[in-house]
Amino acid sequence: MYLTNPTNVRWDLFICKYNVNPETSGKEPKELFEDEDCASYYVESSKYNGRCVPDFILQGSSVPADIVNTTLPNNQTLTEEDLDALDSLIAVGNQIASDLQDSWWIILIGLGIAAIVAFVIIILMRWLAKLMIWIIIFGVLILLALTTSYCFVNYFNLLEAEENGQITDYETYDTMLGVWLGFGITLGVLFLIFFLLIIFLRKRIQLAIELIAEASRAIGYMLYTLFWPLIPFVLQLAVLGFWASMTLFLATISVPIYYVEDAEPNLGVNNGSECIPEDFYALYGNTSNAVCVWGGSYYWEWTIWTYQFYNLFALFWFLNLVIAFGEMSLAGAFAGYYWAFTKPDDIPSIPLIRSVWRSLRYHLGSLAFGSFLIAVLQFVRSILEGLEKKFKGAENPISKFFFKCLKCCFWCLEKFLRWLNRNAYIEIAVYGKNFCSSAKTVFFLLMRNIVRAAVLDGVTSFLLFLAKMTVVLIVIIPAFYFLSGQVTVTDNVVVMPDLNYAWVPLLLIIIGSYVIASAFFGVYDMAVDTLFICFLEDCERHDGSPEKPYYMSKNLMNICGKNNKEMEKAIKQAEKEAKKKEKEQKKKNKNK
Repeated sequence: MYLTNPTNVRWDLFICKYNVNPETSGKEPKELFEDEDCASYYVESSKYNGRCVPDFILQGSSVPADIVNTTLPNNQTLTEEDLDALDSLIAVGNQIASDLQDSWWIILIGLGIAAIVAFVIIILMRWLAKLMIWIIIFGVLILLALTTSYCFVNYFNLLEAEENGQITDYETYDTMLGVWLGFGITLGVLFLIFFLLIIFLRKRIQLAIELIAEASRAIGYMLYTLFWPLIPFVLQLAVLGFWASMTLFLATISVPIYYVEDAEPNLGVNNGSECIPEDFYALYGNTSNAVCVWGGSYYWEWTIWTYQFYNLFALFWFLNLVIAFGEMSLAGAFAGYYWAFTKPDDIPSIPLIRSVWRSLRYHLGSLAFGSFLIAVLQFVRSILEGLEKKFKGAENPISKFFFKCLKCCFWCLEKFLRWLNRNAYIEIAVYGKNFCSSAKTVFFLLMRNIVRAAVLDGVTSFLLFLAKMTVVLIVIIPAFYFLSGQVTVTDNVVVMPDLNYAWVPLLLIIIGSYVIASAFFGVYDMAVDTLFICFLEDCERHDGSPEKPYYMSKNLMNICGKNNKEMEKAIKQAEKEAKKKEKEQKKKNKNK
């Protein structure tokens, strides 16, 4: 397939790197192609936006027929089948672009409906959360019980059939007997474990459900928090745009270094010395065969790479800083709801704006430090990814295992730090302490309530996943029927576009709906986490006395067996004394 006889090669047709001369490199064409020193094939191209683009793509036409069955520099042949496949790919791309242009308004309507549905579900969650979770729990129990019974029924039916002499294929019989018994025992054990967990953790499950309902009530009083993710999203886009512009700027400030080659001894310039092409050819272009070629390196190359690494680290740092800012702002707003003794009367006005101001005015250093820790881990992981790709061809099993272990360890450490940072930001929003002391406090607080935290996290994650899938399904089912032309009631209102691939806008609606639902329910998740940390602090710091009353709702008090009876008694006593003094004052006024 490859040319192996260099004497028959047309070296003038090769397109290679600037610092590679294929004829004098000492490599065979096969080596030049495999080492990516030269292009293995090429088509006629033109300059477009600073890039070389094949002419047939720019002109929107098919692949030129005159290159069919032509031999490329690597002695490979472009067959008609290859070009047909390329033509088909270009045609499909054009059809997809046309479909997107015709159906953009349908995609926007679908995404708008997804936002409305997610908004409504969050509002209804205060009433639906309890019902949904208990239906799911008992549904899983019933499903496990039925499947376990089905497996054992089939197992005993096989045993009965064997006793009655109805089995002819004993090899299949032994296999199926083991399969049904294995599945039955496995599902039975899962049923027993799940049942015992529900029995012993029922109080904590009730607590998790009530906290979820409380989070829905908190959002109900602060509906504008659902649109807060737009602000961090815009800030992240700005960070990405600045990083991309800086990356391109750094990539284009390098100055290539040129060297003299093929210089005659009497030319007055030595081979290997640096040169400037314009000046060199102005002096020697007409009198010598010497050339001034790029040597494959640049001035300030290592300095530019240093700046690129710094720019990459800054990207990680600022992206995480924006995420931290968004989390702390929401945490401060929801903490203001929890610590309002009489809800909604004592809830601070514009709590989100107040929280944003506190985060920027007092806690920007804590946010920067927490995001710096995450950025360091992400930077190290990116370096490991780069090293693994660089040494992929030469790696041995030991180095491969070493890279996998390092990547796994840093991934786990990053996940742990994200979890710790998120809860530390909540603690900072509540008490205003620095990052380190808040992280330490909240870590030990959660460790003392590890079972509660695990149950709440599991229940919340599962419920929010179901809610996201519900949003996607509610949007995608009617969108499917509409895009497939099965809905005709709207024909007199809108003109349905004739699409080549209905799945293209459908796929974009699915992805967009899930992203929108994730943004809405991300706020909900932050509300649950904030209220949970506040609840734990409330339980440990207060005792229900007039000096230290509980701030939790009455439903949470009932689940935890707590109350503010002493405070209520003190209030009633104060009210009685006030009424008594009022009566005495009235008597004095009458006597006068």
